[in-house]
Amino acid sequence: MKSGETLIAEFENADDCRSWLKDRPQFIEVLGVTSSDVPHALQDELRKLMRPVDEEERVFEAKAEAKYQAELESFAEKEKERRAAELEAYKESMKTADPARPLQATWNREDGVKVSDPYDPREVTEAAREAVVAWVRERDTWVERRNQIVDSATVQVYPLDLPEDAESRVLHGGQFTVAMADPENN
Repeated sequence: MKSGETLIAEFENADDCRSWLKDRPQFIEVLGVTSSDVPHALQDELRKLMRPVDEEERVFEAKAEAKYQAELESFAEKEKERRAAELEAYKESMKTADPARPLQATWNREDGVKVSDPYDPREVTEAAREAVVAWVRERDTWVERRNQIVDSATVQVYPLDLPEDAESRVLHGGQFTVAMADPENN
């Protein structure tokens, strides 16, 4: 218990093991049988024979658990602070980032096209909006024979001028979900 070491004790026979378990040395924690050859009935018997944890061991375990919990809370707090600092740095970087870089946009039937990233200060340009809607309409044609429509989409789109090497305003890799088409609108 104190060193954190894991040791394997070997016994010549079950009687030696029984004796050792009854007189288990203080601060030695028994985790169980390591061999799959030991019948379950014998494993249960050995478990019941083990000397119970004494008061000193209980106090030690409680202190060790409290120390572990304090370390865990400290780690969680440091991680929270690290993430908050990362987020602040990201927010600051977004203020000066290239306005022509691809914009992460979402589209759905209720809200239309919106900027996905809450920290991206840019607006969806009309050219970007039209390109996303055209992208969605094209995918509608892919699924219409199954009586489906595009329900939502996430894409990256160039909001301003297209780079010379761009094949399209909407970048490859967009994703969409479908829903059953309204039979009245067919």
